[in-house]
Amino acid sequence: DENSRLEMLGSILDENTGKGDGVGDFEDQPESHTLSLMDWQLKPSIELFSELVSGIRFYDTNQVPTRSDIRYVSTTSQDGGSVGPVSFWSGIINGNGRHESVNYTQSRLSIFTVLPDKQYRFRLVGAQGLFAYRVSIAGHKLKVFAMDGTLVKPREVDFIIIHAGERYDFLLNTNKTEDEIGNGLFPIWGRTLETSIPDAHIVEAILHYDTTPEPDSTEYEDIFNAYSTTSESCTIDNSCETDYVATTCTPDYTCSALNCPFKNYPSTFNIDCIHVNQLELLFPLDESELPDAQVGEEETVILNFAFGGSGSSASINARTHVLPSSPLAGLNSSLLTAIEETEFCKYLDIDSQCDDNPFLVVNPGCVCTHVQKIPYNRSIQMVFSAVGPNLNVTEAQNFFAASHPIHLHGHQFHVVDIQFGEYNEDGVLTE
Repeated sequence: DENSRLEMLGSILDENTGKGDGVGDFEDQPESHTLSLMDWQLKPSIELFSELVSGIRFYDTNQVPTRSDIRYVSTTSQDGGSVGPVSFWSGIINGNGRHESVNYTQSRLSIFTVLPDKQYRFRLVGAQGLFAYRVSIAGHKLKVFAMDGTLVKPREVDFIIIHAGERYDFLLNTNKTEDEIGNGLFPIWGRTLETSIPDAHIVEAILHYDTTPEPDSTEYEDIFNAYSTTSESCTIDNSCETDYVATTCTPDYTCSALNCPFKNYPSTFNIDCIHVNQLELLFPLDESELPDAQVGEEETVILNFAFGGSGSSASINARTHVLPSSPLAGLNSSLLTAIEETEFCKYLDIDSQCDDNPFLVVNPGCVCTHVQKIPYNRSIQMVFSAVGPNLNVTEAQNFFAASHPIHLHGHQFHVVDIQFGEYNEDGVLTE
């Protein structure tokens, strides 16, 4: 369970840290310093998903649409990728948050209390369903030392970009002097990656030093206004926005962001991207534990992920997976063979077999039990992409310009490389 995992991880750190690895001693209070981020929607997930995959999109209204209503258009990040196929309603941290239409005095935000001159371990959990957040704490750096339960050499950043289902552990060194601490109240922000709208959506919480009384809602607005700045960076449609940052990112001080879903920010943002393949394990593995780097065609698996399979649903290699009629693990060989012949996806080696026809709602041959067979007890090279099938229709909407985290249950990845496409001078993906 989670407590056992934390105890084990704590014992590993106790035995190995403080020996020049950059971690050192820290306060670990998971009940007080765990941030669970969510995006909060008015509609149930199944209704949002139905609207999303319908192909006709939907209207951003809780009423029956009228002629005067404007159809919702997906928001995008600075590279042109889709990040908001459904509209953002609100965000919460540990169950507390504020809708942008609600006055701060009528809201309740989560508060995380610390002491001066300490190093704390914080856990950041991406429990949201859709929107990625760019997380920062005003006046503080975030020293990342674990992601998805894997310990890495500490990397100090200004922002952590966290997607749905991801987890990060970071160390927070609290301020020492009275000048650094000030009133002891610092905004915690999670900012969506949207840049195609005048202002990105945010989720908020507060870092509180116990040298000052815990704030009430009448003080919230002043806390956040003290650190809100008008950014010189502009969106791809030339609209500028209010930014919410740990510190002002300028040509003289370039900020850093971990886990960007694109190669880099445009130069006007003054933010450099750090990608997960640039991180290193905190404790190197023995060579016997490493996978074999020499793999052949049989050990190479290419998986192309997209929210745009048959009927615009989620897909891998353009196949939309459905569960088999019986659990595969409990079947004898004859029943397994029967299901394989009647329910498994066919023609997986034909590249264009399931290229979507926009005039066909469902391609029956591409909605199937998708099983990827691999050799036993081998090192497998897996190539993940998210470019979607080739529609070959000029007017068809591109459902594939989006990023999404990928998980393989029961396994961990050895990330060896990340490649990106071609970008223009504004940071927009062109190829």
